[in-house]
Amino acid sequence: MRRKIYQISIFKSLRYKNFFLLWLGLFISNIGTWSQMFVEQWYIYSLNKSPLDVGLLTTMQLLPNTLFMIIGGTLADRINRKRLLLFTQTSMAVLTLIIATFIFLDKMSIGLLLVLNFL
Repeated sequence: MRRKIYQISIFKSLRYKNFFLLWLGLFISNIGTWSQMFVEQWYIYSLNKSPLDVGLLTTMQLLPNTLFMIIGGTLADRINRKRLLLFTQTSMAVLTLIIATFIFLDKMSIGLLLVLNFL
């Protein structure tokens, strides 16, 4: 009796071009988001050496995910996903440019950084 050995591959879905492109784009976006979070935490700590400010910044960075998780899931089911991704990724890029501009012009305050990270 011969047994069939099924090859299980966790990366099988990446063979589909559109899914691979989506996965790659989200992977690159997440690397950018994680890098931005790290740099902003380092920046806010370098301003006044306060771990409390770093904690507040981290809270403001993660709070929208918690608060709007159900609304976001509902919208993702009802709105065109491509448009939703374009909107969210463009919004994140614009907010990052605003943060970078304020830091470059030396006009960034802790409060402004907290608000922009919440948005």
